[in-house]
Amino acid sequence: MNDQKMREAFEAWVLSEYPNQRMTRFADGEYHSTTIQYCWLAWQAARIPSGVIQATAWRVIDAKGKRFTVYNKDLAMAISDAGLHVAPMCDVPPEGWECSREPGHPGPCAASEAQS
Repeated sequence: MNDQKMREAFEAWVLSEYPNQRMTRFADGEYHSTTIQYCWLAWQAARIPSGVIQATAWRVIDAKGKRFTVYNKDLAMAISDAGLHVAPMCDVPPEGWECSREPGHPGPCAASEAQS
């Protein structure tokens, strides 16, 4: 199933459960609703074949130590090529939390509050 068909199936499911839910997205494809965005990430992760690890987000640390998350692989690789620290996130924990395990590990994230 390609990304577009998967997204259509996801949106159809959301609207079947919550008919009044707004499904608007930003230009980068991320949903305006954080809840819907996290549901979309979980929907995709649940459909990855067993044993296949796939990052859906990358943690970036800039020259001043500020951390932010990038959801586009090409952008993450371009940032890495520019010399900033970029690490794949095994899962996307809630904002302000990070996984403490090795990138790409199997199983659930071991999340803890991010250090500022």
